[in-house]
Amino acid sequence: MQYFFNKSLQKEHSLSHRPHPGPAFLGLLLSVLASLWAPNTWAATDDITPKDVYVEVAMATHHLRYILEQLNPVQLPKARIHVDNAEPREMLFQAQTLYRLSDQLAFDITYTRQLAPKTKRIDVVAADVLEMIELSRTRIELVSETLGITPPPLDAEITQPDRTLSDAFNLMVEANSILNQIVHHPDQPRDVFSQVTLAIGYASKLLSQYPGTHRIPEADTPNLTISPPDMQIRLTQCFERIRLIAENSNTQVLDLDASDLDISSNFTASVFHLSSLIVSELSYLHASNDRLQPAVPAFDPGPKTAAEVYQRTGILMNQLDQLVQLTTGIPKLARGVR
Repeated sequence: MQYFFNKSLQKEHSLSHRPHPGPAFLGLLLSVLASLWAPNTWAATDDITPKDVYVEVAMATHHLRYILEQLNPVQLPKARIHVDNAEPREMLFQAQTLYRLSDQLAFDITYTRQLAPKTKRIDVVAADVLEMIELSRTRIELVSETLGITPPPLDAEITQPDRTLSDAFNLMVEANSILNQIVHHPDQPRDVFSQVTLAIGYASKLLSQYPGTHRIPEADTPNLTISPPDMQIRLTQCFERIRLIAENSNTQVLDLDASDLDISSNFTASVFHLSSLIVSELSYLHASNDRLQPAVPAFDPGPKTAAEVYQRTGILMNQLDQLVQLTTGIPKLARGVR
């Protein structure tokens, strides 16, 4: 997966004065039956195709580009992220973010709210993803109508039949980045700190299956010279450990290519997106074993520095190192019972 993110510029708009919404993402590792190797749940849905989902995301993104142009004419280059082999469960995680941000934007503009449907962490199918995106597009189009914005028709190329779920995932990350600029909610260290805290909670529950493990290891000594590239490298290392554990448990995760990093001196959105992907994978694997106790929900920790986030991630790294060792050769977690 390649990340190319740029933070949005500060804008003078009434939206910038709303309270910080806190971390948005709530949402994979270990304790999975070998027989539960992630099936292609998309193929099991006859009436919805990846192209259908891509078109829905494209229409939402099309509206967002014109809304952004009206509300924040000074912009940095759009964010890019590229993943391959995305599964519906991972797509749903991004769709939940799209809905949360689009509902916040609609509330800021129209003072109305809409309740999101309940979602699941396992057995996700195309219909679950499409429903969340359709609801998001409804909120986004309400904003367009309220502001008097009428985008021109979309190009016909979006209906190409060879669109994949990964194409829709990548486009949705762009939509979420646009929404971040519009609602003036740049990703901050406090958001990543909350994501890492949630990941630590899931890893702790996975380690609870092994007596004698250090479920919450000691934190590293703080390093005040930490920069966003350092943070992304450490998170990438965490993701690679997750891949090893998943392979030991006969489970599939996203293809991640972080060989070409483009990170500014600021705390960038790439760091947050990577931390949320880590949470999504751990959340899925945790949910696949109903013998495990629920993880403690994440909290808003207040202002945090990059050094504190890096220190927190060291705890997660230690947990994952233990899980790699425990699952190497003998994938014990694959024997979990749902």
